[in-house]
This record gives sequence, structure tokens and C-alpha cells, in this order.
Amino acid sequence: MARINIEDSIFRDNRFIKLAVKTGSMEMALGCLVRAWMTAQKFYLTPEKTIPRKEWAAQELSDVLIEVGLAEVVGEAIRMKGADAQFAWLEQRVNAGKLGGKKRSLSGSKRSLSETKRSLSEIKRGEPSYSYSYSSSPSFSDSSSHSKEKETSANADGVPPEASAVNSISAFIMAYVLAYQKRYGPKTRPALNGKTQGQIKRFLAETPNQRAQELIKVYCEMNDSWFLTKAHDFQTFVENQNKISLAADTGKTVTRKEALNAETMDFFQAQAARLTGGENG
Repeated sequence: MARINIEDSIFRDNRFIKLAVKTGSMEMALGCLVRAWMTAQKFYLTPEKTIPRKEWAAQELSDVLIEVGLAEVVGEAIRMKGADAQFAWLEQRVNAGKLGGKKRSLSGSKRSLSETKRSLSEIKRGEPSYSYSYSSSPSFSDSSSHSKEKETSANADGVPPEASAVNSISAFIMAYVLAYQKRYGPKTRPALNGKTQGQIKRFLAETPNQRAQELIKVYCEMNDSWFLTKAHDFQTFVENQNKISLAADTGKTVTRKEALNAETMDFFQAQAARLTGGENG
């Protein structure tokens, strides 16, 4: 089976985010989407270019894809959104194959005419007629195309688009969005403008992704008054790594009230020590 391309933009698509929320994880959402695309590919070259409803049910594809807007019902069939863009390469391959067949046919006709003219010329000259075989150029083959696909569909490390698309930044953003929506509701999203994405990129350059996802989840669960005031934005997350790391590693958080109480206690202890020292002097 040929390729299924998953672009990074899917992880910023609100429909995919809704799918991840409904399925419970990014991995489940991605698997659900890829299975549907693989089935859609089988039927794309049919006149309808849609998945029959019976096939959708037989493959146990999720109707959640329809609910979130990544697929739509068309009569007795299902159409995946963006199918024309996803499978444009497939039509190009078929058209190229047809064109190759026409060229070979035209080439064969020209050769037959040439051979006929040559035979007539030889007969007129009273010379014996010689036959010869002609090896035509290689036809459009799936193997050569497949090799080309391998070259264009893998990066320098040999990682296919399906794997490279799920990169560290996208995975972290998805974890952040899910944790944020768990905190504030399914219709909410944290600010992810260009500045924030730049901060995320720099943060992940220094922090392993698994650890980063753990910290962002803990951060969104923390009831620190300052975090709540800032609505758990990413800037505050970056500026409070010690506090968040402590909470992640120990399960304990220090609230502002506790910090103030500790500071007050230190003040009184210091005052008591000073007075005691004064009396002894």
C-alpha cells in the first residue's frame, strides 16, 4: 500500500484536537485517523471517491471522525475531508500510467509503419528482407515509482513522514492542549502564537520530551494562585520550573500562603534570636 502523509499542521487543527480529547489520547486519535485514510485510499479511484457506509462499519472506523468534522456523510457513503489533497499523487500516478501507455502505443505504430516502408524498399531493390526485434523503453512501473517515493518520503535519517510528523514539538503542544482542556474545559485552548511556539522550541531543546510533557501536565493541575491568575500560560510555566519540577518529583506544592507563613516564621525566629542574643550580651 502506498503512502499516507500526515502533516504537522494536523496537530494544530481544532478538529484533530477534539478527536484526541474524545478518544483519550493523541496516539489513539492518530491511529483512528490513519486507519480511516488507509480505507479511503482504497476507494479514492472509484467514481464516487468515498467509503461505502457498509465498508466503514465493517472496518469499525470511528464515527467520532464525523462528529469532529474530519469526515462527512454523503448519502450512503463517507468522505474523508481533504481527500483530494491527500490523494492527488495517486491520480497523478494513474494519469502518468495512461500517458505512458499511449506513448508506447504511438511508438509501436510508428515502428510498424517504418518497418513496412523498409520492407517495401527492400523488395523493390530485390534484396532479402531482414526482420529485427525492437526493445522499447521501460514502461511506467510501480517499482521505479516506489523507489522514488522512498527517496522523497523519508528524511535524512530514513524516517517516513508518518513518524517524523509526530515530532517533539507537536507532541508537546498536543499534551499541553489536552492538559489545558482538562483544566479549563474542552472548548478552551492555551495561547499558541508564534512567540509561544518559539519558547516551546527553545524549551524542548534543553528538556527531554517525555519530561517536558510530564511537567506541563503537572503545571496545569497545580492550584497555585499565581498560575491561576495567569491562566496557566506557557510563559509562567517556563519561569517557574523549580516549583513545577518539585511538584512533579515529590507530589508536593508550596502555595503562596505557605511561603508567606514560612517567611513570617523565619522573621519571628530571627527576631527572637536577636533579642535573646541582646539579653545575653
